[in-house]
Amino acid sequence: MPSCIFDSTALDELGSPEWRLAFLEAGYDLVVPTVVLAERWTGRPRDHQLRAGLRATRRPPLDEPGAHAAGDLRGKVAPTRRRA
Repeated sequence: MPSCIFDSTALDELGSPEWRLAFLEAGYDLVVPTVVLAERWTGRPRDHQLRAGLRATRRPPLDEPGAHAAGDLRGKVAPTRRRA
């Protein structure tokens, strides 16, 4: 099975059910390294779509709670950082 490994920019697309389903139907193993999750996670309400998309992925270590905590801290340090 081929893998699709997400970086922090592509991770935004994981929140789209149509996009995610297309990859799964094509037979891809969706992989989100937890350090990428830490970079993207903000701890804000908009993360709900990302959280839903993560259910369809594998997340190799750093463990997810640690990645969320790191993302929350990053969001507090750089709250105005905008994503394209």
